Amino acid sequence: MDAQAIASTLSESIEQPVEVYEQYGVLVLKVKSVDVKLGDRIIALLPTSSKTVQISGTGWTKFFTLTNGKYQENSGAVVLVGIGIVGAIAFVIGVGIFYKPPAPVAAPPVSVRTFIGTGPTGYEIWQDKSCVYIKGLRESDLQRMNTDLNGVKKVVKEQTGYSCVLFE
Repeated sequence: MDAQAIASTLSESIEQPVEVYEQYGVLVLKVKSVDVKLGDRIIALLPTSSKTVQISGTGWTKFFTLTNGKYQENSGAVVLVGIGIVGAIAFVIGVGIFYKPPAPVAAPPVSVRTFIGTGPTGYEIWQDKSCVYIKGLRESDLQRMNTDLNGVKKVVKEQTGYSCVLFE
């Protein structure tokens, strides 16, 4: 494509200057005219050397695509794509403005336990504010002490004064 030759030929034909350049594979033609019909005159004079053409004047723009050897106007499709892009941008901005991230979920408070000793067969006894915890008690321990879980609970309650005894 020889942009200078196209600009010169079109400028002579329509009797006003035409700026011509290629941008991203699109042949761009600019005129300083408010006459929208000038775009149709220009496209009729243009050689079919570019697949996509944009013709812009003062306050208007037309888009053409080369189809079967003729330029077909597709400005409406370009407007729809533009509206879609503007809509997508508005959506992203709206989400950015109005989206509120979920509030962080605080972990439940960790109870602080205090080690208070070991039982006669080696199991551990821990306490917190409200309960006593028996940790590591095995069935063999119950057999050696000749008791069951309720018997161990009863003894621990009497020794510690707690009414809540739990096994871990």
